[in-house]
Amino acid sequence: MTRALACSFLCVALWFAVPACNIFCERSGCDAIGTPAADNRKSEIAGFIASEGDVVENGCSECPFARSPLDLWVTPEPVNDVVGARAIIQAAPATITLQADGRYRQALDPGSHLLCAGISGYGAVCVNVDVVAGHTTPVNLYLCTGLSRFIVFDPLTHARPTATMLYPNQ
Repeated sequence: MTRALACSFLCVALWFAVPACNIFCERSGCDAIGTPAADNRKSEIAGFIASEGDVVENGCSECPFARSPLDLWVTPEPVNDVVGARAIIQAAPATITLQADGRYRQALDPGSHLLCAGISGYGAVCVNVDVVAGHTTPVNLYLCTGLSRFIVFDPLTHARPTATMLYPNQ
C-alpha cells in the first residue's frame, strides 16, 4: 500500500512538474539582432533575422532566428523617402535577391543600396544602406506582427545610427 501510494504521489508530482520543465523560451533571434555582424573587411552587408511571435506563454514571447527573402537595388544616391523607394521598386527588378536564413552575408559594391524585406506583401519594409569599401555594414531585421524594422549599424564604429524605415506598401 505504501509503495502504491508513493508511486501515485510520484506520478502526480511528475504530471505537474512536466509543464514547469517546458519553461525554455526560444529568444536567440532577438538576442542576436542587437549585435552587429562581424566585420570581415570586405565590402558587404551581413546580419541576423529574428521573428517575434505574437503568442505569450509563461510570460515569454518566443523570438527565434527567421527566414526572409531580401531584395537589394543599387541606387545612385541614398533613398530616404517612401516615394523614392516605390519608384525604385517599380522601375526594375531587384539587383540581388537572397534568401536569408537566420544569418546572412552578401558581397556588394560600395555605395548606396535600397534593402527591402517582404516587398510582395503589406508588411514590406525598406531601408537605405550605405556600403563602405573594405567593411561589413551590419544590418539586422526584426520581423513582427506589427511593423517590421531593420537595425542598421555604422560600418566603421558599429554604433546604431538612426535609420529611416520606409514602408512602400502603406
